[in-house]
Amino acid sequence: MQEVSRSDIEPSRGTIVLGVTASDAHVVGNHLIAMYLRRQRFHVVNLGACTPTEEFMRAASQADNLVAVLIGSLNGHALEDLADLPRLREEYGVTAPIIVGGNLSVGAIKSDDTIARLHALGADGILSHPRQILDAIGSLDAPPPVGSTRATLHSTALITQEA
Repeated sequence: MQEVSRSDIEPSRGTIVLGVTASDAHVVGNHLIAMYLRRQRFHVVNLGACTPTEEFMRAASQADNLVAVLIGSLNGHALEDLADLPRLREEYGVTAPIIVGGNLSVGAIKSDDTIARLHALGADGILSHPRQILDAIGSLDAPPPVGSTRATLHSTALITQEA
């Protein structure tokens, strides 16, 4: 007799495109996050490590029932790797929230300037710890504001770093 998993019975909560920035080869955290999201009933399109921004946007534009794009960076070069995000997001018409997390800049001290610059590039949420992911995804349940062309995140925890 074949065992039936919870994901076989319960419907998907939507699609999440996941990956690591173009210059970053770290994959362990990426795979753990993908496994965790799948257990939470999300369909995960995991692009893996060293993913160019255009590949994120292409996958997001082709995804059914897209909930969010999660982009990780552990080597501290998120700003450089995501420099073309505004242009590509518009080109591919991605309206789902883009959430960036990990070690977002080089050095032990992270400045508010890094967070502001990532927001200016189009990141809707900034995560400093993996456990913030479900809070971020949960905040997407609210419909976007009337007349808005992009979904929004509703959690202040997404724009600050944990102590």
